Amino acid sequence: MKLYQKMVNNIRGEKQMNIRLEMVTYAKDKTIKEAARVFKTSPSVVRKWIKRKDTEGLKGLLNRSKRPINSPNKCSARFEKMIVELRLQTKKIGRAHV
Repeated sequence: MKLYQKMVNNIRGEKQMNIRLEMVTYAKDKTIKEAARVFKTSPSVVRKWIKRKDTEGLKGLLNRSKRPINSPNKCSARFEKMIVELRLQTKKIGRAHV
């Protein structure tokens, strides 16, 4: 595992952002390849954080949620309610009778 990944995986929040900010600043002062070498990560990771900082500012250096924006296969609330009601009605029957 690369040094950058070890550092970032063991800490959260503002400290992660500070490490990423340090990496972005170093890359802008020197080169992307040199920053990747110093932080022991790939140039594509350095580019990703530079791009996020340029477009979103400091907030772009924080972790993003991996939760999907929508769930296209999710049941409707009405259908979900029907299932719950059926489960409650058939709770005493058991699986052999269902």
